[in-house]
Amino acid sequence: MEIAAERRKRIPTPALNAWLREAAARRPAPNVHGRQPRFFYAAQVATEPPTFVIFASDAATIHFSYRRYLENQLRDAFGFAGTPIRLIIREREREKALPRGGPRRGPKAGPGAKSGGKTGPAGKSGPGGKSVAGGKAGAGGKAGPKGGPGAKAAAQRRVSNTGRR
Repeated sequence: MEIAAERRKRIPTPALNAWLREAAARRPAPNVHGRQPRFFYAAQVATEPPTFVIFASDAATIHFSYRRYLENQLRDAFGFAGTPIRLIIREREREKALPRGGPRRGPKAGPGAKSGGKTGPAGKSGPGGKSVAGGKAGAGGKAGPKGGPGAKAAAQRRVSNTGRR
């Protein structure tokens, strides 16, 4: 009957997390390809047989001998005499972080990009919303021959269109 009680034993998550921190501090996981796996937290997800999930970085690289070490440390700390233990080490699932500054609101306007309907000083607009009547280089039109934003790209377009400079 003692084995049945061990098989149904439930360990609280905070106690498992404290155990995991101590076990990892006592003997850190070996480096793999210059990176050391990090353990985030552990939880008991089932009984009969007792099943534990440990969330870690680089979970696939953790060596079987370290898994065996963790299982033995778990038995030393909490018992489970005479019953098998399932130990699952899984990657932590996280949502991808947004880049700094928040989500992008659309494509950046670069050289040769459409101006989005801006017109030149005379109010005239050509195909694609590009200014036709003498606007500034940065106002949505192409850069002039004297430099400014996009001057290099304009020179490259001239080369590709004519075959020479």
